[in-house]
Parts: sequence; structure tokens; C-alpha cells
Amino acid sequence: MVVTIQSTGSARNGVPPQRKTYFCNGWWWHLYSDGADLKYEATQNPADWSGPVNTLRIGVINSDDFSCRFYQYLGVWYCYVAYIVDAQRNRVKFRREQATNWGTLIGGSEIGLVVDSSDVLHVHPDVDVGTDDALYVGYFRKITTGFQDIRWRIHRNPNNDGGGLWTLSYSSPLVLWSLLFTGWGSVLRLTDTKMYTIYCFEVVNNFYGVEWTGAVWLARETIVSGFQPSMFGAGKKGDDVYFGYYDPVVIELRFKLRDYDAVPQWQPIETIVVLTAGGTYPHLCVDDSTGDCWAFWVNRQGLNESIKYNMRTGGAWGVVTTLVTGELYPQVISINCFWEPVNQKIGVSWSRNEIAPYDLRFHVLDLAVVVLPLAGLHPSKMLPLLLDG
Repeated sequence: MVVTIQSTGSARNGVPPQRKTYFCNGWWWHLYSDGADLKYEATQNPADWSGPVNTLRIGVINSDDFSCRFYQYLGVWYCYVAYIVDAQRNRVKFRREQATNWGTLIGGSEIGLVVDSSDVLHVHPDVDVGTDDALYVGYFRKITTGFQDIRWRIHRNPNNDGGGLWTLSYSSPLVLWSLLFTGWGSVLRLTDTKMYTIYCFEVVNNFYGVEWTGAVWLARETIVSGFQPSMFGAGKKGDDVYFGYYDPVVIELRFKLRDYDAVPQWQPIETIVVLTAGGTYPHLCVDDSTGDCWAFWVNRQGLNESIKYNMRTGGAWGVVTTLVTGELYPQVISINCFWEPVNQKIGVSWSRNEIAPYDLRFHVLDLAVVVLPLAGLHPSKMLPLLLDG
């Protein structure tokens, strides 16, 4: 059942690869912007979001431009949030909030990561927590005067509450350009204190990836090239990295797997879907135990559009499936989903309407697995059939 969580003023749900929603501690959580403030709602019934609207932070510029993760630390559930604040030089912010079993986020305080001059812009943060409980916050730093210097940077803090010293852990080679532009980036937790980051610049025709070994960042890898990059989806299983993106040359949503144990690690390109209209972007959900992967996107076709998905299992993509039909102007940059299934369910959200106010929509894909033996197929390769509720 698709429901409207809230009408969100002038801000949309955007953007892949950031994360906004999860399930933990008996509650479904969604963080969003109303156009002015950073807010959240929680419910125990994903078909009913009529509970209280809670404000996490008053006055956040581009307050849809944030990312969050939920993890347990010492047996307690926390929400980790990275966001951007305007009108002060210390713009990149972090907070850790306890996710209570009564549906509120409490106990956190705002922590600044970096102080910059007034001509510096920070955008598109992402956050993740390492297996050693260290914090990683990535963002783009852009000088807005003259020939602009833009970099993807990651700050690290060994303290799980964000207290103490944040250090600049990674800074990409700079890109110089005389026009306004930006990029998108993601930070991913692997195993044994390792991390992986994926990022791109609008004016450089490459997607890049870099691995953190737990001690040093390795050499930068070019994942795919040959076109102007944009928003993307990313996930992981163990130390394997999953990457989904839009290729405007062939008008397809495509996928690449970084197999940690293979040589070379980045595997050949796979097609998620051949599109009838381009300009849409995937978000990924990955089962960290099985390696199954779901890609979600807004299917562009006109006024009333659908939300679609495809599933990759056993190393192959299946049949494109419609999740929701008849949405009024769903925003292609607003697709969001759980980063992993929880209790055999995946929460998916997006914004709809051509102009503000935007409706924040939510739907649950219920992974009721039915094993169907196919003719000539070995039992170990039987195909799971997904039934969405």
C-alpha cells in the first residue's frame, strides 16, 4: 500500500545515493525536509504515518541534502546524520541520535566538522559507520569564486558519538572549472574496518572509487567513463561493492560489481533496464547475507508515471517489475530506499508533484519468497519469485 507521509513544502526527497529511511527497534523511520527544517516521522504501521511530526534541526539550507544511517552501538540503536547548514563558516554538521523504542530520536547534539571561508560551498554529504565504530562523513567542498576548486572529502572520527577530533581522512584530486557545477558521492562500510567511497564530478566523465584499508586509502580506481556522470546508487555485501548508474549514451540503467577477491575487481557492465525515456537514476538495496540486490527508479513516461524495480540474484538481473503505478509527476531525483532488507521488507520512498508542495510517498516491498523449480534448472539455482504487497 502506497501512502503519503507528509506534504514537504519546497523540498524534495532527493537524492541518490543519500539515505533517508530505515526500520529498527520496532519502528519505520523517515527523515525529510519541509523546505525549511530537517524533520522526521516514525510509525509502527507503514500504512499509517499520522503520528507526530518531529523537528530534528531548525533551519537547514537545502535541507533535503542530507544522509543518515541507523546502527546499533553497544546494544543501543542510533541514527547517524550528516547535513549542511548555511550562514556560518562551519557548515558540515553531524549528529548522533538515539532511536528509542517509542519512536523518537533523542540525546544528540550538533557537531561541526570543518570551518571554511565565506566563498566555500559544501554540498551532498553522506555518512557511514565502520565496523570499528568509527564515523565517516563525506561531502563536496567547492570554492565559488574564480576558477572553482572542487574536491570530494571524507572526515573521520574514531569516537562513535562524534565527540573529539574529526580529521580529514580523504581528499580527492582537485577539479578546476569556471562554471557552477557539483558532484555526488557515497561512503560504504565493508568488513574488518575497511571502507569504500564512490564519487563523481559533473564535468569529469568518470565515476571514481577508492578503498580504505583501515589504515590508508589505496589508489583511485576509474569505475566507468565516457559520459557526463550524475546521481547513482551504491551498496555492498561484505567487501563486494554494488554500483548502479544511468548511462545517457545507451539510455540504460546499468550496474557494476566490484568483486573484492577477483582480478580485476571491477566486473563487466550489466544492464538493469533499457529505458524508453532517459534522465532517471537508480537507488540500490543489497542483502548483506545473500548478495541479492534490488534497484529502484522512477520510470519516466509522462504525467502519470510508475515506480519500478528489478532484482539481481545469482549474478543475473530478472524481470522489471512495477512497484507503484499512476504517480503524478514523481521526481526522478527523489527515489530512496533501505540500504538492506529488514525482516524481509524494503521501504521505498519518493516525492511527487511537478511543483511544491511535494508529497513524500512511501511503499513497502514485501519479499515473500516462493521457490519455483524451472525446467532444466539445478535445484541450487532455483529462482526466487518476489511478491510485493
